[in-house]
Amino acid sequence: MERETKFISFFNQKGGVGKSTLEILMASYCHNVLGLKIAILDADYPQLNIHKLREDEINLVKRSEAYQQAFASLGKPVFPIANSNPTEAVAQMDIFLDLEAGEEPYDIIFVDLPGTINTPGVLATISQLDHIFIPLIADQLVIKSSLEFGVLVNDNLIDKPNINLKTLHFFWNNVVKSEKSNLYEMTNSVIEQAGLKVLETMIGQSVKFRKPEFRSTIFPMQPNLIKDTSMIPLIEEVLKVVGISINALK
Repeated sequence: MERETKFISFFNQKGGVGKSTLEILMASYCHNVLGLKIAILDADYPQLNIHKLREDEINLVKRSEAYQQAFASLGKPVFPIANSNPTEAVAQMDIFLDLEAGEEPYDIIFVDLPGTINTPGVLATISQLDHIFIPLIADQLVIKSSLEFGVLVNDNLIDKPNINLKTLHFFWNNVVKSEKSNLYEMTNSVIEQAGLKVLETMIGQSVKFRKPEFRSTIFPMQPNLIKDTSMIPLIEEVLKVVGISINALK
């Protein structure tokens, strides 16, 4: 029987493509706006940037009465963030499936991994995810590395015995509107010719993604900040891929 909880990851072998930020934003929106039961497993050891961000935010709330009042006004607990490492991540994933009597299963667990498949445990963890999403940026080295990784995973993991991974999708991040679209169109064509898939939503470049109040692990994104970022269409497209109906949540 297919497990209800979906384990997904935004992964790329190159740094600076925004994988951790996108995971935080999607987890926050799914938890705070859509009411899904969410958790993040930060296995990007030794950085553990998402876990450290949560700790910094908790300390900030403890020191500030204004933040304490803002948190109290949310009326709900924060989504959990667990820290791990690639060699222990699969065992940690199983812990999220071990429920107490009457406890509702998690809808999505986001797994944040180190940006290299050469790290022990990374491929084993990827094999036990349900879906992986690969952010691309308009950089030839990033594109080349990402395509090689995508082909490797598609040929050796998806639809193989004892492998849980079901789908792999690319998508464009940090898109500059002034750039010529030839690179995007040509790359999409190469991806499709390789039998791989690209999401329709493209995330534009914006300074908003660097704002602490935008990528908080505690507080929801402010509507004026998320506007015009294409994050909501991306989230809805990802949820469609993983089999969670937005209409059923409204």
